[in-house]
Amino acid sequence: MDWLFRNKYKLWLINTTESPKLYLWENWKALLPNLNPLVELSVNKPYIRSFQGYENKDEYLGFGRMQWSRKNNMKWTSKYRNNETEQKGLQFFGTEVWSPDWNQCLDRGVYPDIYIKLYHNEKIDKIKEGILIAIPKRIARKNYQMIESNINEIQQQIPMSTLSIEERLWLPSKKFPNRIEDMNPNELAKIEHAK
Repeated sequence: MDWLFRNKYKLWLINTTESPKLYLWENWKALLPNLNPLVELSVNKPYIRSFQGYENKDEYLGFGRMQWSRKNNMKWTSKYRNNETEQKGLQFFGTEVWSPDWNQCLDRGVYPDIYIKLYHNEKIDKIKEGILIAIPKRIARKNYQMIESNINEIQQQIPMSTLSIEERLWLPSKKFPNRIEDMNPNELAKIEHAK
């Protein structure tokens, strides 16, 4: 039964119908002071995965292995961002933070202590851009005030954003047919519109 308890998560969804381009360094760096305490809740090392690519190309751009740090956050938000690459149709799909890293979770069959996803859906107005933060309930209960304070600060920095909270299992269920990391815009909309 311990696995089921570890499988229960509290989710915070900060969503905006605007497109503040949080994936650009000048916007993302303002959120780091409030994201850092959340990432530090895990005893494991957090790692970043970013999904970016060129229009009409069927592959993601490489960033290498990125442990959570200011330097690596600057890397994924700016490595391919220049006039030449922008003209080639550089697209941002999403960035995830996993602790422990995604490979360890997959290989060892464990659930993350912290999962953060920055999403950007250019063509979906209701769920255009935002941040999903998932923390196991056992960790969230012990750190409730700190988590709430930092998440509220993050929300205040994102223009025209709303904050929604949901509890769910990491694994699929009737309401959410995908695992948390695979939630699609329709599933995110269920959280956003349930408030």
